[in-house]
Amino acid sequence: MSSSLELLCPTSPPPPANAPTSTWAAYMILVTKTVVSALNNRNWSHPYLEQYIAPNLTAYMEHVEKPYIKSREEFLTAIKRSSENSPEYQFEIVSITPEIDEKRGTASVWYKLLIKGHPPGTAKESVGISYCTRSRGNWRNVKQISMRGMGPGDAGV
Repeated sequence: MSSSLELLCPTSPPPPANAPTSTWAAYMILVTKTVVSALNNRNWSHPYLEQYIAPNLTAYMEHVEKPYIKSREEFLTAIKRSSENSPEYQFEIVSITPEIDEKRGTASVWYKLLIKGHPPGTAKESVGISYCTRSRGNWRNVKQISMRGMGPGDAGV
Protein backbone atom coordinates (compact mmCIF):
# COMPACT_ATOMS: atom_id res chain seq x y z
CA MET A 1 0.00 0.00 0.00
CA SER A 2 1.33 3.43 -0.93
CA SER A 3 1.56 6.27 1.54
CA SER A 4 -0.23 9.54 0.81
CA LEU A 5 3.14 11.20 0.20
CA GLU A 6 4.05 8.55 -2.39
CA LEU A 7 0.73 9.22 -4.13
CA LEU A 8 1.32 12.99 -4.13
CA CYS A 9 5.01 12.79 -5.15
CA PRO A 10 5.36 9.74 -7.41
CA THR A 11 8.66 8.94 -9.05
CA SER A 12 8.78 9.52 -12.77
CA PRO A 13 8.81 6.41 -14.95
CA PRO A 14 11.44 6.30 -17.68
CA PRO A 15 10.21 7.77 -20.97
CA PRO A 16 9.54 5.51 -23.93
CA ALA A 17 12.53 5.10 -26.22
CA ASN A 18 11.16 6.78 -29.33
CA ALA A 19 13.41 7.25 -32.32
CA PRO A 20 13.47 10.73 -33.84
CA THR A 21 11.03 11.05 -36.74
CA SER A 22 13.20 13.30 -38.91
CA THR A 23 16.80 14.03 -39.72
CA TRP A 24 16.41 17.45 -38.06
CA ALA A 25 15.06 15.85 -34.89
CA ALA A 26 18.07 13.53 -34.74
CA TYR A 27 20.34 16.54 -35.36
CA MET A 28 18.72 18.55 -32.52
CA ILE A 29 19.20 15.62 -30.13
CA LEU A 30 22.87 15.33 -31.14
CA VAL A 31 23.46 19.08 -30.75
CA THR A 32 21.75 19.19 -27.35
CA LYS A 33 23.76 16.23 -26.07
CA THR A 34 26.98 17.82 -27.38
CA VAL A 35 26.22 21.15 -25.66
CA VAL A 36 25.44 19.37 -22.37
CA SER A 37 28.68 17.39 -22.69
CA ALA A 38 30.68 20.59 -23.32
CA LEU A 39 29.12 22.23 -20.24
CA ASN A 40 29.75 19.16 -18.08
CA ASN A 41 33.39 19.06 -19.24
CA ARG A 42 33.78 22.81 -18.61
CA ASN A 43 34.80 23.21 -22.26
CA TRP A 44 33.77 26.86 -22.52
CA SER A 45 35.38 27.23 -25.96
CA HIS A 46 33.55 24.30 -27.61
CA PRO A 47 32.41 25.52 -31.06
CA TYR A 48 28.81 24.32 -30.51
CA LEU A 49 28.37 26.78 -27.64
CA GLU A 50 28.82 29.66 -30.08
CA GLN A 51 27.27 27.96 -33.10
CA TYR A 52 24.13 26.65 -31.38
CA ILE A 53 23.43 29.21 -28.61
CA ALA A 54 22.28 32.55 -30.02
CA PRO A 55 24.21 35.63 -28.80
CA ASN A 56 20.89 37.19 -27.74
CA LEU A 57 19.62 34.06 -25.92
CA THR A 58 17.01 34.78 -23.28
CA ALA A 59 16.52 32.24 -20.55
CA TYR A 60 15.01 31.55 -17.17
CA MET A 61 16.87 28.94 -15.14
CA GLU A 62 15.74 28.35 -11.56
CA HIS A 63 18.90 26.53 -10.54
CA VAL A 64 21.41 29.38 -11.00
CA GLU A 65 22.24 32.44 -8.89
CA LYS A 66 20.63 34.97 -11.29
CA PRO A 67 17.82 33.11 -13.07
CA TYR A 68 16.96 35.73 -15.73
CA ILE A 69 19.46 35.46 -18.58
CA LYS A 70 19.67 37.97 -21.46
CA SER A 71 22.57 36.68 -23.57
CA ARG A 72 24.78 33.69 -24.37
CA GLU A 73 27.54 35.36 -22.34
CA GLU A 74 25.28 35.63 -19.27
CA PHE A 75 24.18 32.00 -19.76
CA LEU A 76 27.76 30.71 -19.85
CA THR A 77 28.75 32.95 -16.93
CA ALA A 78 25.87 31.54 -14.85
CA ILE A 79 26.90 27.95 -15.60
CA LYS A 80 30.59 28.75 -14.92
CA ARG A 81 29.73 30.39 -11.59
CA SER A 82 27.57 27.44 -10.55
CA SER A 83 30.39 25.06 -11.57
CA GLU A 84 32.93 27.03 -9.54
CA ASN A 85 30.65 27.09 -6.48
CA SER A 86 29.73 23.41 -6.86
CA PRO A 87 32.58 21.48 -8.56
CA GLU A 88 30.40 18.31 -8.67
CA TYR A 89 27.77 20.17 -10.77
CA GLN A 90 26.74 17.99 -13.75
CA PHE A 91 23.71 17.56 -16.02
CA GLU A 92 22.47 14.17 -17.11
CA ILE A 93 19.88 13.97 -19.88
CA VAL A 94 17.10 11.64 -18.76
CA SER A 95 14.87 12.22 -21.79
CA ILE A 96 14.81 14.53 -24.77
CA THR A 97 12.08 15.17 -27.34
CA PRO A 98 12.46 17.66 -30.19
CA GLU A 99 9.44 19.04 -32.04
CA ILE A 100 10.45 20.43 -35.43
CA ASP A 101 8.48 22.66 -37.80
CA GLU A 102 10.72 22.55 -40.86
CA LYS A 103 8.52 24.91 -42.92
CA ARG A 104 8.67 27.66 -40.30
CA GLY A 105 12.24 26.91 -39.28
CA THR A 106 11.35 26.55 -35.61
CA ALA A 107 11.94 23.83 -33.06
CA SER A 108 11.19 23.13 -29.43
CA VAL A 109 13.49 20.73 -27.62
CA TRP A 110 11.85 19.37 -24.47
CA TYR A 111 14.16 17.72 -21.98
CA LYS A 112 14.26 16.24 -18.54
CA LEU A 113 17.58 16.48 -16.71
CA LEU A 114 19.05 15.08 -13.56
CA ILE A 115 21.14 17.87 -12.04
CA LYS A 116 23.81 16.49 -9.75
CA GLY A 117 26.04 18.23 -7.23
CA HIS A 118 24.24 21.58 -7.13
CA PRO A 119 24.35 22.00 -4.19
CA PRO A 120 27.02 19.40 -3.41
CA GLY A 121 25.70 15.95 -2.51
CA THR A 122 22.30 16.45 -4.16
CA ALA A 123 20.57 15.18 -7.29
CA LYS A 124 17.38 16.83 -8.51
CA GLU A 125 15.26 16.59 -11.60
CA SER A 126 14.79 19.56 -13.89
CA VAL A 127 12.57 20.04 -16.90
CA GLY A 128 13.15 22.51 -19.67
CA ILE A 129 12.40 23.69 -23.15
CA SER A 130 14.81 25.19 -25.64
CA TYR A 131 13.16 27.20 -28.40
CA CYS A 132 15.23 27.25 -31.57
CA THR A 133 15.07 28.98 -34.92
CA ARG A 134 16.80 28.17 -38.18
CA SER A 135 18.52 30.89 -40.16
CA ARG A 136 20.66 30.19 -43.23
CA GLY A 137 20.58 26.48 -42.41
CA ASN A 138 21.88 26.92 -38.85
CA TRP A 139 19.72 26.09 -35.83
CA ARG A 140 20.16 28.32 -32.78
CA ASN A 141 18.73 28.19 -29.28
CA VAL A 142 17.08 31.61 -28.84
CA LYS A 143 15.06 31.02 -25.67
CA GLN A 144 15.34 28.52 -22.85
CA ILE A 145 13.19 27.88 -19.81
CA SER A 146 14.12 25.35 -17.14
CA MET A 147 12.54 24.60 -13.80
CA ARG A 148 14.10 22.63 -11.03
CA GLY A 149 12.10 19.87 -9.45
CA MET A 150 12.46 17.75 -6.37
CA GLY A 151 14.91 15.04 -5.52
CA PRO A 152 15.47 12.41 -2.85
CA GLY A 153 15.22 14.01 0.57
CA ASP A 154 12.87 16.81 -0.50
CA ALA A 155 9.51 16.87 1.30
CA GLY A 156 10.37 13.64 3.07
CA VAL A 157 10.74 11.69 -0.19
